[in-house]
Amino acid sequence: MAQQKEELRRGGGQHFVQNKLPSYGLSQLITFFLSVTLMCSLLGIIARNSFLDKSFTTKELVTTENVSALHKGLSASVNSFITSDAGFRLDGDLVTKKQVKEDLNEAINNVYAGQNELLAPSKIVGQITDNFMTQARKQGVSTQSEDFLSYKSNFVAQVETAINNQINNSLLQKGSSFLQKAQHIFHNMYLWGIILSLILAVLLLIQTRSLFRFSYYTGIAFLLVGLLVWLLVELTKVSGMVDNFAASVGMYRSFIVDYGTAVISIFDHYARLYGYIGIFLLGVALVGRLILKNSF
Repeated sequence: MAQQKEELRRGGGQHFVQNKLPSYGLSQLITFFLSVTLMCSLLGIIARNSFLDKSFTTKELVTTENVSALHKGLSASVNSFITSDAGFRLDGDLVTKKQVKEDLNEAINNVYAGQNELLAPSKIVGQITDNFMTQARKQGVSTQSEDFLSYKSNFVAQVETAINNQINNSLLQKGSSFLQKAQHIFHNMYLWGIILSLILAVLLLIQTRSLFRFSYYTGIAFLLVGLLVWLLVELTKVSGMVDNFAASVGMYRSFIVDYGTAVISIFDHYARLYGYIGIFLLGVALVGRLILKNSF
């Protein structure tokens, strides 16, 4: 009887000193939170490499096509204010493409610098007025006559109103306001997403106590995040969201289409990258499992 008790005691001791198997429920929970933090880091990376990057925005917006479209729209608007009472006929545009390109670059710089005013309307009005006076002098118009000065005053007032309406366009103001808020939000998402992902990855490695199981769970997290963002990109493309939005913004349509398409391509690139990382990690886990299986 005493011998049976001793065997039971020893058996119980051996039971408690066995290596404890990792809790799959806890591993799955950590994987879920890792997916969330990876999603935050991914969105932060995409933002930093697209609309939060001034060089990216300048490259995508200040193109020959966009400058030409903006120049055409502004010229048509300004030139419409010239009537037969001006005493001369327009021989060219009152807004040059060079000036449009310079002003567009300045507006982008002001937005990313956090300036409240995209452009100084007085500067653009001054450029147009100078071009107006140059054309009048070339055609021999008496620029000091009372009639001309009265016409010029009315013309400048109309130009000021038109330029102010363009610069204070609600879409441009909303875009500028969004960018200033987004810089803070996405920077935090990027920073904390990476920090928390590293912490969770370490916890997952400790929890699984196996490099191959760790690769399996992290692979699932990366693949899930990449797949979700990729599906979002495809849904955006199919829905025509960018084109539908651009159709309502007049002369800025080409800007919205080109810029939106470029941003979507960045989303697509990094979504695929995360997906490929996930597939690679799952492949490592599969190879590891086969190695361990064949070694026993």
